Amino acid sequence: MAPWGYTWFTDVSARWIWARDFGSTTRLVYLKKAIYVASPFTVTMHIVVDDNAAVYVNDVFIAYTNLRNNGGSGHTDMTITLSTGTNRIVVRAQNTGGFIAGALIAITDNASGVTMAVSDSTWAYSAEEAHACDCNYHSGGCSMSIVPSPATACHCSYKGWWTCTGWVVACADWNDYYCQNPGGNWNTCHQGGGDCGAY
Repeated sequence: MAPWGYTWFTDVSARWIWARDFGSTTRLVYLKKAIYVASPFTVTMHIVVDDNAAVYVNDVFIAYTNLRNNGGSGHTDMTITLSTGTNRIVVRAQNTGGFIAGALIAITDNASGVTMAVSDSTWAYSAEEAHACDCNYHSGGCSMSIVPSPATACHCSYKGWWTCTGWVVACADWNDYYCQNPGGNWNTCHQGGGDCGAY
């Protein structure tokens, strides 16, 4: 569990993430993971972060944690209820000291104790929040004029009088390639669930 070697952590298969690519910085980092469940149930997120983080599930704030929690160990446990379908886990983390930053995460099923996810290379991350998107009218309907950030979608809406607008929404399928890699195409527009008639 380099670089800090927390050998006591809940799951030793967890890996520190964000340190290599976003070390020595005070900017915010967004760590993202999708978890699919067939029915609602409760899990615990075990997290250590240097320095602090806010956790969101399906765009709902869950809890805040920082390195000083639990007597300076930085280890925080938070209860999360997952909904049926794909759940979007977002950890908005920041190192306020300007040195190496990192997060260590494990998510376990409360009923069985089985680990459902750990911090590893499968987590997506970005160094900026989702920016605005926009849409224009063309023959047949709307198309995106400004594409959304990765892991978000753009909902295009026809306003009448040959005018469209757009706003950022959650992807229809967070695991879809075009959700994680948006572009100026129908597949990306379709993730927003709006008017994509111009493609």
